[in-house]
Amino acid sequence: QYAPDVPIAVCEHAWASLRVGADDCPVDWLLGKRVVVACAIGNPAAFIAGVRGAGAEVAAEVVLRDHDAFGRAAVARIEAAMSSADALVVTEKDWVKLRRTSLAESEFPIVRPSLAMCFREGEDGLAGRVRALVQPAAPA
Repeated sequence: QYAPDVPIAVCEHAWASLRVGADDCPVDWLLGKRVVVACAIGNPAAFIAGVRGAGAEVAAEVVLRDHDAFGRAAVARIEAAMSSADALVVTEKDWVKLRRTSLAESEFPIVRPSLAMCFREGEDGLAGRVRALVQPAAPA
């Protein structure tokens, strides 16, 4: 109503691939695996749903408050839960903190999803608008 010529696009994050240790793997690497999910993010339910959506069975959840530093007690909870799982799934944000703990020395697979922005609608209209704005004007 206020700006009818402005394109509207609807986007969402999607798991594009996985980082398993130092290797890049397809998301279906998680299919059928029992995993521990550990996170200290604002919306842990969405992350855990993503793990399940990738086909993993969540054996245990270690959910901490947003921005938690993953102290010794939290790391001990994660390590205890790992005994009944095939892999640990964490966010990249949380891995930055966890890689400074004893978990980084483990041979246990530590999985981090890589995200991509996916358009649900409006990609062509938005892309056309951006191209029109960045293309140099034709000489007169």
